[in-house]
Amino acid sequence: MDRRVTVVLVAVVAHLLAGVAHGYAHDGAGVQLTTGQTAFVWVVATAGPIAAAILVWRGAIRSGALLLVATALAATIFDGYYHVIAETPDHVHAVDGPFADLFIATAILVSITDVLCVLAGAWLYRQVSADTDADRSARVHDGT
Repeated sequence: MDRRVTVVLVAVVAHLLAGVAHGYAHDGAGVQLTTGQTAFVWVVATAGPIAAAILVWRGAIRSGALLLVATALAATIFDGYYHVIAETPDHVHAVDGPFADLFIATAILVSITDVLCVLAGAWLYRQVSADTDADRSARVHDGT
């Protein structure tokens, strides 16, 4: 398997595992999401990276990389807003009880893996663009 594909797949799997752990912490802490937040988590933060990984795996590397960057960047902003900025039940300092430490730790982990996915997608896009530019340059020099 291409090393570039492996990097993206590892980032996406890490992101999904962090999301599962954070979901467990949400349930344990009794922190409920609104319907809109739940839809965002399932569609953008979960299905988006999965779809991006599938695109990359199947060879649509540029499209997959762009989708990964877009969905992971949106998730980064979402998580940062609800966990750190907005005064909501989802704010890390609003959670108390036996699941508070797990909630905070997994919120941090989710944010780290969000950023990891943004970086992996951007890196992959740049790699593919560099390959395309090199191919184009070689064709120009070959006269084809």
